Amino acid sequence: MTIRKVHILFIILLMFAGNGFVLGQKKKNSDKNLREAEFYFTEGEKYYILEDYAKALVLFQKSLDTGPDNATVYFKIGQIYSQSSELDKALTNAKKAVDLDDKNKYFYVLLADIYTQMGNFPEAAKVYEDLVSKIEKTEIYLFELAALYLYQQRYDDALSTYNRIEDSYGVSEEISFQKQKIYLQLNQPDKALAEGDKLISTFPGEEGYVLKQAEILIHNKQDAQAKKYLNEYLTENPDGYQSRMVLAELKRRNDDYPGALEDLKVIFKNPDYNPDNKVQLLAEYRSELTAEQLLQFATPLAEILVDVHPEVADAHIIYGDLLQQANKPEQSVKNYKAAI
Repeated sequence: MTIRKVHILFIILLMFAGNGFVLGQKKKNSDKNLREAEFYFTEGEKYYILEDYAKALVLFQKSLDTGPDNATVYFKIGQIYSQSSELDKALTNAKKAVDLDDKNKYFYVLLADIYTQMGNFPEAAKVYEDLVSKIEKTEIYLFELAALYLYQQRYDDALSTYNRIEDSYGVSEEISFQKQKIYLQLNQPDKALAEGDKLISTFPGEEGYVLKQAEILIHNKQDAQAKKYLNEYLTENPDGYQSRMVLAELKRRNDDYPGALEDLKVIFKNPDYNPDNKVQLLAEYRSELTAEQLLQFATPLAEILVDVHPEVADAHIIYGDLLQQANKPEQSVKNYKAAI
C-alpha cells in the first residue's frame, strides 16, 4: 500500500471515529437531560401534592427546560395556573398539552374546564366534542357537554347529546326528566309525555313517573287524560296514596265530591299514612270550602282521622274547627276537650 493510500484510509477512519464520538456524546447528553427532566418532574409532583404550588411550578418549569416536549408537564402547569385563576396562562399550557398528546382525556377535561371558567362555553363544548370523538369509552363526558348546551340554550344540541347518552347507558330518569324539561320549554308537551311513557314502560310501578305525567297533563288542561294515567296506576297499585290524592283533587276540582270523598277515605283509613299530612289537607279545606261542603265532605274525613289517630291532638283540633264552621258547636267543644 502506498503512503498516499494509507493517508486517505487514516482520514476516513478518523471521520467515522469522530462521528461515533459525537453520536455517543449526544446520546449521553440526551439520557442526562431525560433523567434531569424526570427528577424535576417528580420533585414538582411532590410539592404539588403538598399544595406548595409555587415550588411545584418552578420545578415543573425546570423539567420543561430540559425536556421541552413533555405534555404531562404542561398539563400540571396548566392545573396550577387554573387553580390560581391565571386563566390565560392556564389556557396556553392546557392547549399545549393537548397538542402534544391528544389521547389523554384528562388534558381535554382541564382545557374544557378552563374555557368554562373563562365563560367561553362554545369552545368548552368543542373540546368535549373532540374528547368524545377521539378517545374511546369517554361517553361519561357527554353529560358535561349536554349541560353546556343547555346553559347556552342550544336545546336541539342538548337533546341530540342526551340521545347519545341514552344510546350508551340506556333509559334513565335523569336523562328523560332533562329531555322533558327541554320539550316543555319548547312548548312541546306531546314529546315530553312520550318521554314519560318511555320511563313508565321501562320502570313499571314507579309512582313518581305517573305523577309527573299527570302534572304535565293537568298543567295543559288535560284532566281527563291525567285521570286515565292515575286510574291505570291505581288498578295495579292500590296503595299508591300520592296518586290517589291527586286523583281525588282532580275529582273535587270538577265538582265530583262523592268520588273524591271515596278516594280520600281510603287514604285517611290507612294508619301508616302520616297524620300530619291528613291534618294539613283538612286545614286547607277549612279555608276553601263552604259550611255545607265542610259538613258533607270534610267532616266525614275528620271523623275517620280521630278514629284512626286518637292520640294526635291536632286531629281533634281540626275536627273541632270544621264542626264549628259547619255550625255544630256542641260537637266542636267535645273535640277541643279531647285535644286538651
